[in-house]
Amino acid sequence: MYMRKNPPVLLIDDDPFALTLAKQIVKQLVQDSQIKTFSSAKAALSYLEAENKVISPRQAGSGFILSDVRMPEINGFEFLDEFARLPRVIRDSYKVFMLSSMIDPEELQRLYGNECFSGFYPKPLTVEGLEILLKQAGFK
Repeated sequence: MYMRKNPPVLLIDDDPFALTLAKQIVKQLVQDSQIKTFSSAKAALSYLEAENKVISPRQAGSGFILSDVRMPEINGFEFLDEFARLPRVIRDSYKVFMLSSMIDPEELQRLYGNECFSGFYPKPLTVEGLEILLKQAGFK
């Protein structure tokens, strides 16, 4: 098992199948996780802004976010930019990972240039892929 008990996990993807798959993988690997799913980055950002009003400081990086890169309205790059503007208590509560079936080297470099970005894995997400991301981010 990774992290503290009941880690908060946010899953963001406009593809219902990918969202369901990611949820099942997280449930397998991260016991007792508090999973919230969002079909848009805008909805996830609204949730995070509202959470700021009730959150108590958590252990840094205790939870994580898995987000698709290519989404309508607000894509993964824009999500990272908006996430970076959230209060520090929120930013410190989550590691942000990006998923995508297609990404070019310039886009990957752009992701790694964002201070809020913690890792990338190509879709489809697998148990092994999530293990890799969590290990890269220091979850054990």
